[in-house]
Amino acid sequence: MLSIFLAVVFGLGIGYFATENTTPVALRLGDFVLDNVPLYLVAVGSLLAGLVIAWLFYLTRSVTGSMTSFGKARDTGTIDRGMADLDYRVRELEAAYTKPRLERSSDSRLSAVS
Repeated sequence: MLSIFLAVVFGLGIGYFATENTTPVALRLGDFVLDNVPLYLVAVGSLLAGLVIAWLFYLTRSVTGSMTSFGKARDTGTIDRGMADLDYRVRELEAAYTKPRLERSSDSRLSAVS
């Protein structure tokens, strides 16, 4: 609702500007000349060109940001797999460390009984 209201107000502003600025101007782009272009078209065209350029910058930043986050997600997955491998290896080493201790404690109990 707010966006519709703002669009109407903006449109009314452009309409008032257009009725007050109908003076024809000449646009020169190098050797190319456009004669008798109303001033309000120059102003509104400049506004629209600025909006398109800003949108292109936003789109570029959005695409590069999503590519960066995709790369970080891939790196995070690699790190998670590495951590799981290391956790598995730690459990293996702990099991290998406790096994001889259990054998020694059971040998000492057997020798104490005999």
